[in-house]
Parts: sequence; structure tokens; C-alpha cells
Amino acid sequence: MAEVERAARRALDEVRHAIAGYRAPSLSEELETATRTLGVAGIETTVSPADGPIPAAAETLLAWAVREAATNVLRHSRARRCWIGLRVDEAAATLEVRDDGRAGHAPDAARSTRRPDAAAGNGLAGLAERIGGAGGRLEVGALPGGGYRLRALVPLEGVLP
Repeated sequence: MAEVERAARRALDEVRHAIAGYRAPSLSEELETATRTLGVAGIETTVSPADGPIPAAAETLLAWAVREAATNVLRHSRARRCWIGLRVDEAAATLEVRDDGRAGHAPDAARSTRRPDAAAGNGLAGLAERIGGAGGRLEVGALPGGGYRLRALVPLEGVLP
């Protein structure tokens, strides 16, 4: 019975890996969807693409970050403008999403993983876990002049310093 249980667990793991591969988002598709969805909501969106290619593993993580950031802008910010910027250098690929909406944060909110008015859930916490698992870093919080920023840094190799 123990061997049957191990075989079943291995098969389940293989199915989960296969499904995860099918559901992996595309960065370009997520950027298009975010721009379109935010636009329909009346939020003017500007996207600054990366200067060079982003490796596939980093691209997938950044695609998840775009999805989560756009969802949060739509649900919580009441923003009129949103800026999405991508950058890649020899060490990391970086995504930064800023909005001009209400911050509504306590002074220590820059360390928070979600807006105070956001429902509890796995959104930013799950994203931080995914990015951290790849050796990266997720930074979120209120901006000094108002608005909110999400910044995801994904190393191209290994772990960020």
C-alpha cells in the first residue's frame, strides 16, 4: 500500500507540474490585458518595455506580478493613471507598477504586502512567495507623494544581493 501511495503522489505531482506549465502566463499577454482592462476602467496606462530580452523564467514571474498589480490597481486604488515599467540588466529583470490612486496607508505601510483595504487572500503574499522562491524580491507600498508602487526584482541567475 505504501508503494501505491508513493506512486499516486508522484503521478499527482507530475499532473500539477503539467498543469502549471499550461497556466503559466505570458508577459506580453498580461501587459496587453492590463492595459486594456485598466483603460476600460478609465485608468490611463503607460507601459515602458524592457530594453532587451527577458529570460523565460523571469518573464513568467513578471507576468504574474503584472496580473496581480493590475488587479490591485483596479480593485483598490481609485487611480486615474498607472505606469508599468520593465527593465533588464546583467543581474535582474525588474517590473515596477505605480499608480496615482489613494494610498490609504499607515506610516509603516511600505513594509506591508497588501493595501489595508484589500481583502485578505493570497494575492501579494503568494506573489512574494513565488518571487522569493526564485531568489527575487517583491517591494510594495505607498509612495511619498501619494499613490502606490509594486516593484518585482527577479534575478537572471541565482539570488539577488
